[in-house]
Amino acid sequence: GWIAVQPGWHQPELAAQWEGLRDVRRAVFKVVHEARLAGLVGDAADSDVVIIAPPPLADFLAGVQNAILRELLLCAQVSVVSELGTPGQHSLQADVTIPSGTAPCIIHVSKTAQGKCPRCWQ
Repeated sequence: GWIAVQPGWHQPELAAQWEGLRDVRRAVFKVVHEARLAGLVGDAADSDVVIIAPPPLADFLAGVQNAILRELLLCAQVSVVSELGTPGQHSLQADVTIPSGTAPCIIHVSKTAQGKCPRCWQ
C-alpha cells in the first residue's frame, strides 16, 4: 500500500506559506499574459516583475529568497517594494491571500533588458 504519513510531516504553517506564494504566482501570471497579448513580452522569462505591496505582503515576500521568487514566477527579475503606486499600462491590482490574511498589491510587468542564457534560457 501507501506510505504511512508521519505526524511530523503535517505542517500547516508551511502549507499556508506555499498557498500564499501560489496566489501571488497566479496574479503575476495574469499580468504576464496580458503583456504577452499586447506584444510587450514573448514569455514570462522575458519579463521583469515589480510587486508593489503593503507591509503584510511585502514582509511575507521578503522572507522568500529572490532566486526562489524568480524561479516560482518564471521571470528574469523580480523586485518587491512596499510603496503602493498607481497601476501602469501592463499592471494589475490584485488581492492575494497570504497566511496573515488578504493583502492588496499592484503587479507591474515590463520587458527585461537582460539577455537569455543560451544554455538554460533564463
